[in-house]
Parts: sequence; structure tokens; C-alpha cells
Amino acid sequence: MLVAAIVTATVLAIAPAAIGAAALERTIDRSELYACEELFWCGSGQEIVPILSVDRIPVGAGRVGPLTRRLQERYFGIVRGADADHRAWLTPVWAEARLETQVAGDAPARTAAGAVP
Repeated sequence: MLVAAIVTATVLAIAPAAIGAAALERTIDRSELYACEELFWCGSGQEIVPILSVDRIPVGAGRVGPLTRRLQERYFGIVRGADADHRAWLTPVWAEARLETQVAGDAPARTAAGAVP
């Protein structure tokens, strides 16, 4: 089951090129979890994380499967800017913040720990 979110939308968009098949969003039965060869969780906080067991029952071989690995590699290439085909999906917020600071002539604001936010 995929929950509608930005990472889910990205996975649905990149799946055909990354794994050679379209992904779809649908409700599944618990028995499908026990019978599947690969399973992963996706979301903004954890991005794409393989699930290796369900109720202590191994998923597939009990390790990250090739489709999940390819999706992870493609996804991380996109979000880190290494995939030139998807650079338009990125918003360089830190570069813009630094440019605005330089134009204003001020030093960047710092947190109590000294880091630039």
C-alpha cells in the first residue's frame, strides 16, 4: 500500500524506467504481504526503505531485492541532483538563500549552535 505523498508520486513516476514496469496504487490483502517477493515503505522521512519481514516472516529472500535497490538508486540520484533528466524536479533552496544574503551584504544568520540554517 502506498500513501499519497511526494515520495510516493516520485516512485510511481520513476518506476517504469527504474524497474521496467509501471507501479500502481491499490489496497492489498494481508496475505499478499506474506507472499510477495519484495516490499518497501516510502515516505518523506525515510524515503524508500526495504521491508525484510512481516510478522517475523521473511519477505522474499529476507534481504533487499533488485527492484527495490534499483528504485532506491534512481530515487537518490534524482533527489541528490545526479540525475540530469530530473533536475527540474529540484528546488535549490540553500543556494537561493545564500545568493539573497550576498546581495543584501549581510552575513548569514546563525543558530545558537553556530550552524547556518
